Amino acid sequence: MKILSYFLLIGLAMIGFGLLIKPQFANEIIWGIFTPWIIASIEVFILHKVFNKEVLQTTKVLIFGFIIKMIVFGGFLLIIFNFYSFNTLAFVFSFLASFLLFHTIEAIYLKLLFDGKKI
Repeated sequence: MKILSYFLLIGLAMIGFGLLIKPQFANEIIWGIFTPWIIASIEVFILHKVFNKEVLQTTKVLIFGFIIKMIVFGGFLLIIFNFYSFNTLAFVFSFLASFLLFHTIEAIYLKLLFDGKKI
């Protein structure tokens, strides 16, 4: 599955780029990128497996994935904002950038998957 290797490379590039710009905020940048990266990778992996078995189940996976992502992200943000002192701006920027990027890649992957193209 090439898409997971793309996710890995993009995640590492984002962390490297963030650390290059603001190395003093390493923890904030890494945690901001890591969580959306892992969640999106898991969802793409599950989607790939489900799509190969039964195409009609992908909608169910996407709905449950959305619900689980909102619970996980909400809990993660609640915990990190209340129990960890850090630079909020660096964390929010890295979280938002990685969230948007990984979910855009996921949408492109789904489009290619349903069009029958290999990736």
